[in-house]
Parts: sequence; structure tokens; C-alpha cells
Amino acid sequence: MEKRYMKLIKYGAKDAAFSIKELMIVITVVAVIGSVAAVFLLKSKGAAKSSGCENNLRQIYTASAMYTESNGKKLPYASFTKDDAHQTAWDSLVQTYMRAAMKTDPNRPPPSATTISKLFLCPADTLPGVVWGKKSQPRRTYSMTPHTMQAPNWPPSPTNSTGLGLVWSFRKTGNASVEAYTTNKVPAFLVDTLLDPKNIIMFTEQVKSNNVVFNSSGSTVNYTGNHLDSSIPSETFQEGRMYYLMLDGHVEYLFPDQTVGATGEIGQDSKKHQGLWTVRPGD
Repeated sequence: MEKRYMKLIKYGAKDAAFSIKELMIVITVVAVIGSVAAVFLLKSKGAAKSSGCENNLRQIYTASAMYTESNGKKLPYASFTKDDAHQTAWDSLVQTYMRAAMKTDPNRPPPSATTISKLFLCPADTLPGVVWGKKSQPRRTYSMTPHTMQAPNWPPSPTNSTGLGLVWSFRKTGNASVEAYTTNKVPAFLVDTLLDPKNIIMFTEQVKSNNVVFNSSGSTVNYTGNHLDSSIPSETFQEGRMYYLMLDGHVEYLFPDQTVGATGEIGQDSKKHQGLWTVRPGD
């Protein structure tokens, strides 16, 4: 009886064992599942970063709208440069309003300048900070579409075939003044005059090392071919798409060639851009 029992145990164990082939199949299946899970995890992380970028733009819009309401319906300009030591950019103008919008608890102090600065950087933007001289400068991701500030698109009007971003500079055009710098009385777009706000880009992404917080450098993104640093393949950053904050406050996630209109062109020439890149309605 005991011998027969041991025999059954022996043959049962043999029948239950995995063959080499079966083990290889199990290992292969586990490896495939692991690969799929890794891809899913990476996509989830990318989606989270991308969502953070969209949320940042929404907060920037809220602050910009508050700035406009407090400044005679004027939209923020892209930048104003008196000299290297005296520069004001669009984020300089809206940061105070962003801080006010984020202060939801009256018993706590408002967010710090560092906290606000982080909202100007998309989580998907991982370029290192820029160093000028011996000082590291925090970067931002977002820029305004440019205005040429030249005839026939001057002064700013709803029929201009350029973007919203006005760049005032003593160094470039000589059209600035001390009064304008100190009193913020520079000409600007009046938000109520723009006829098609849902189709006008206010801010979009410019992931470049020279896009520096509170600085005129990088304050405008001049054409669709200028969204990304040369070291970043366009197909790897957000799968080739960019976030665009429109003047009416909604955000679109588009391929650049979807932004230039039916007759416009993408590339390195802003003069060939139409569609969402200009304030002119119907183009």
C-alpha cells in the first residue's frame, strides 16, 4: 500500500511539472504584459504632465483677464525693455493678479513669487534653466503670438494680420518712452474691439532655453517652426501637438498645421501664417 501511494505521488508530481517550452511561454507572456504596463505608465505620466500644462494656461488666462479689467480693457503686451536691467514681460504684468486669484484662504499668505513662477513652466518642459553670467535664470514655457508693430498693422486694430504680442524696446525700435515705461500708457489691443476671440491665439508653448521668466527674451513665439528647441524632436514632445490658449479663455490641443488657416502655411515665416495666429477675423 505504501509503495503504491509513493508511486502515485511520484507520477503525479511529474505530470504537474512545467516543461521548458511551457516555462518559456509563461516568461514571454509576463514580459509582454510588463512592456504594455510600462508603455501605459509612461503615457499616463505624459498625460498628467500635459494636463498640468493646460491647467497652467487656464490660470494664466484668469490672471490676464483680471489685468485687462484693471487696465482700461487693455490686453497685456508681450514685453517692454528700457535696458538690460529694466525689463517687463507679460508674466511680470499678470503675476500679481495670478497671486490674487490663487489666494483662496484669507488666513494664509498669498503664494510666493517662486510658486507663481512655476506656473509659467509646463510640467512637460524639462529643458534646464539658463545661466547668464554666473546667475541661473528660471525659464518659462509660454509666449505670445507676435505683432510686427509696423505698417500696415499699426496701430493695433482688429484688422491687423499679426498676433497680439506687442514688443516695446528702446534697443530695437526707439518707439518707447520713459512715460510709457513708468505709467504703462503704451498703446495696446483693447479686448472689446477684437471680433473673433475664440480664434485668436493669446498664449502658446515655446520650449526654448531663451524663454526666461519676467524677461523680454522669449516673450513671443514668432512662427510655428519655433515652438521647440532644436534638441527636441517635434514628434516626441506631446506627440507633436501644442497647447493654444485662445483669447476667449478656452484651450486647444492642436498640431501646428491646424492653426494657420485654410490658406496659411506652417514653418519659419510668420508672414505666411494666418488663421489663429492673427487677430483678423475670418482668415
